[in-house]
Amino acid sequence: MKKMCYVITFCLPFLGQAQTAEVQVAGSNYPVLFADTNLSFAVRQRIASDLTIAFSPAPSFEEAMGGGLVGSVEASIPLPGGGTAVTSLNGRDYWDGVFKPSTLGLMLPDGERREGIFLVDYNNQKSLRLNKVASSNYLHAFTLVDAHSNTVQKALAFATTLKNTDWDAQPLQVLKDLLHMTPGDREEFPEDAYLGFAKDIQQAMPPVTGVSALGFSLQKRPEVGGEEVLVYGGLLLFYDGRWGFGKFPFW
Repeated sequence: MKKMCYVITFCLPFLGQAQTAEVQVAGSNYPVLFADTNLSFAVRQRIASDLTIAFSPAPSFEEAMGGGLVGSVEASIPLPGGGTAVTSLNGRDYWDGVFKPSTLGLMLPDGERREGIFLVDYNNQKSLRLNKVASSNYLHAFTLVDAHSNTVQKALAFATTLKNTDWDAQPLQVLKDLLHMTPGDREEFPEDAYLGFAKDIQQAMPPVTGVSALGFSLQKRPEVGGEEVLVYGGLLLFYDGRWGFGKFPFW
């Protein structure tokens, strides 16, 4: 098997920045350390605030670390106080405590947009670290959500509605409006399935504390005739003035 090598470079001076942004996980605050020292404090604060939203479903820092060691690939990471350590699942020379965020119950997207975000527990000092790829992804995400600020606010309102609505009391048309479908798909979706769908989504949702900027993207979606629309988390899309669920992965 070909060995992959993924080297992460952090500049040690950023560890001692006077103004430290903090992220809250399960009610406790942790410093967020950035490899890109050129970020303004306002941007670092905005990223930390967004990470607080993304990690809000996590019941503890430790459970947020459930994604596993960065050693699923190999990484060279600077240690506090100097020196480096190599993480490796296959070798003995690894530093316990550097983890990718868990995909379970968190609002961070999968794939490239969440690359470079790490949870650290070293010498009983917990923190989050972002390499330059991660902060660059955030800068692009902020540009996108700022350009669609009204639609982003509607996404938060839609998520709140999903969590707090008494779906048993809603008419069928309201339930149908939760989904964006082609006419053919709508004909194949039985009417008695809409209520169950709404209740299942409501039960599965964590408490609504916000929407993470990293979750938004522009995509061409078949549910709306191939038009490019704003999508959240790959599941929700904004079309015809409203947010709704797309086709994947529900049928």
